[in-house]
Amino acid sequence: MDLHKNILPVLGILLASFFLFCESISKTPNGYTFPVYMTEHCPRNETEFNERSSAINCTRSYSYACFPNEKLTLLLEFCYPNASISIQKDHCAFLSKGKPDLQDYNCKHFTYGCPDSPYEASTTFRYPSCVSLGYGCFIAEPSCENAITPFIKENSTYPIDEKDDENNIPIQQPDQTFSESVEKKEYIWLFTLLGVVIIVFAQLGILLFIKKRSSNQDRDADH
Repeated sequence: MDLHKNILPVLGILLASFFLFCESISKTPNGYTFPVYMTEHCPRNETEFNERSSAINCTRSYSYACFPNEKLTLLLEFCYPNASISIQKDHCAFLSKGKPDLQDYNCKHFTYGCPDSPYEASTTFRYPSCVSLGYGCFIAEPSCENAITPFIKENSTYPIDEKDDENNIPIQQPDQTFSESVEKKEYIWLFTLLGVVIIVFAQLGILLFIKKRSSNQDRDADH
C-alpha cells in the first residue's frame, strides 16, 4: 500500500509534465498552430491556387488557404487542417496566432468587392478585396490610407527581412514541406513519450529497490 501511495504522485507529476510539454510543442515556433508561409500575394486564379497548393504540399485531408494575418499586415499561405473551408457572405477571413480556426472579418463597409454570397476558401481569388492589404487594413476600406505594405518588395516572393512584423520571429519558409513538418512533429512526440516511459520505469525501479531494502532491514531486525 505504501508503495502505491509513493508511485501515484510520481506518475501524476510525470503525466502532467508530459501533457504540458506536448502542448508546448504542438504549436509552430512562430506562434501559429500549423506551419505558415509569408507570400507577396494570394492566388489570383484557379491555376495559381493549384500551383501553390502543390508547392507547399497540402494533402487531401488539408486544404490550401491564403489569408491575411490578424494585424492585416501580411498575407499568409498554409495547409489548413480541413478538407474545405466555408466563409459566410459579407465576410472576409484572417488567421490569428494561437488559434486553429480562421476568424471572420465583416466587410459590409468595403467600398467594393465584399463577397455577396457564401464561398469556399478555394475560390477566394474571386474576391481579391479580401486579400488586398494596405498596412493594417484592407485596401477596399474607406479609411485605408496606406496602400502598400512597406516591407514587401515588388515582384518578390518573400519579405525583405523575412521576419514577423510584431515580435521579429522568423516565419517558416516553404523549403520544408508541410508533410515534412508533420513528420518531424510526430518524431518529437514519439521521443517525448519514450522519455516519459523510461523515467516512469526508472522511478518504479527505484521505489521497488527502496521497498525491498526496507523489507530486508525489517527482517534482519526481527532476527
